[in-house]
Amino acid sequence: MYLFNNPTAISYTNKTGDKVYPVVVDIKQGVVSSETISFMTADVNTGILSVAFVEGESAYSVNDATVVCSVQRPDGSTLELVCTKVADSIVEVPLGVNGTSQQGNYLFDFKIARVGSKTIGVPLLNYTVNSSISSEDIVQEDDRLPILNELISTIENATTDSKNSTTLCNQATTNSINATNNAIQSTKEVNNALVSIKNAIASGTVDLELKQLRTSVDGTIYNTANDRINAIEMQPYISFEEVIG
Repeated sequence: MYLFNNPTAISYTNKTGDKVYPVVVDIKQGVVSSETISFMTADVNTGILSVAFVEGESAYSVNDATVVCSVQRPDGSTLELVCTKVADSIVEVPLGVNGTSQQGNYLFDFKIARVGSKTIGVPLLNYTVNSSISSEDIVQEDDRLPILNELISTIENATTDSKNSTTLCNQATTNSINATNNAIQSTKEVNNALVSIKNAIASGTVDLELKQLRTSVDGTIYNTANDRINAIEMQPYISFEEVIG
């Protein structure tokens, strides 16, 4: 392997534009081979440590372990970065935004945790970050920004849905109020019609034709037109025949 066949590991830029620093680290003695690790504050989401673990003259496998890199920044704050295993004994550490955002010296080490609550600590290492000329113009992001943006988007969508539901609810309420008002108006009209009918009956001006129908030719006034019709039907009929000759 390149890292083990060369006493000095040289940094390089990969195909995606990341600045990669290969480091050979003995789990007992610390750094075995590496050039001075140096980033710039302008290195946003492009700084990567590629670490090959050894124990003496042999590669040290971390295939069945979880490797975490702890980084202490110049202001004393600490980052806990989960390493990505790329080979049996090699891991990569993406430093993200906060791993290169401050100018100064960074300390870092590794914890190799295995099944059975066994953890191996690696001696401290360090890298530096130099200030870029345009660093003041760089928007300082936070590694949690994508999650925050997603949360904001979710809240905005929920707010929009809530507003739409409120609009529909208000419209339904308006329709209900209009229907109730229409029902009340119809009831008033019916009541007014009943009052008019009662007044007409009381004044004797309603249904003059029916009143005439209830009155017979001899002046008898029946309670209903049906009573008069019944009376007529109960009277005997006289049949007239025309005799010719």
